[in-house]
Amino acid sequence: MRAPDGTMTTIDVPGAVNSFGTSIDQAARVTGQYGTGDGNDHGFIRFSDGTMATFDAKGSISTVPLSINEGRITGFYNDPNYAAHGFVRHADGRIVEFDPSGSVYTNPTTINRHGAVTGLYGDSAGLYHGFVRAPDGTITSFDPPDSIYTAGVSINSEGAVAGFYTDSVNNNHGFVRAAHGTITTFDAPRSTSTQGFGINARGRIAGQFYDQNINAHGFVRSRSGNIKKFDPPGSVFTNPESIDSGADNGVVTGEYADPNFTFHGFLRIP
Repeated sequence: MRAPDGTMTTIDVPGAVNSFGTSIDQAARVTGQYGTGDGNDHGFIRFSDGTMATFDAKGSISTVPLSINEGRITGFYNDPNYAAHGFVRHADGRIVEFDPSGSVYTNPTTINRHGAVTGLYGDSAGLYHGFVRAPDGTITSFDPPDSIYTAGVSINSEGAVAGFYTDSVNNNHGFVRAAHGTITTFDAPRSTSTQGFGINARGRIAGQFYDQNINAHGFVRSRSGNIKKFDPPGSVFTNPESIDSGADNGVVTGEYADPNFTFHGFLRIP
């Protein structure tokens, strides 16, 4: 009989002082990072049969995988000067390092099933921009109008990107960038700060917004632009993390805080 909590498997990389799982794909391949006694971090992939492979980007003193899809992994690594660069590890183990033009700090966040990557990068002027790296390695930078900080947070199978940006007066707004490049910005009703976090295959976006009383709420935005607010019962702080990537059900997970500011996970099923 299966345990009520499900079957639990501990993942520890041999020789590691700590191990962190950060992402899992459709074939139950897990990626993450592990630390060694010298204080450096390295990447790993755990296959569904329990075997593992470890890896480092070329010239890395710290490799941090963040997302896996169809066996491809993206994340960032630090060079000996502690500058951050992006990488893609292909399913065959080949690692390609990359930076958008003009980047002094590159942070890929998500990879889709075709191998397209989104994220953000900083330039020498201290401005941050979103980017999309196509499967062939072509990198396109983008910013909504008046943005000083653009973060591509999630990319779906169509190549649409959801995220948020900060304008010149330091207010946050959500955006969706279509695969062909058109950017649509949005704010939840009565929001003082809106952030898009996850986008699914049908273009539904989950995220968080703050109201005028500085209370945080969750939202789901439909492909047509309708925005629905939600909070788990008793929540004083709602933070959606992800929306189902492969369907149009709009199932959302994340965490919320109760009045004692104890945090709980949640699963929202429409």
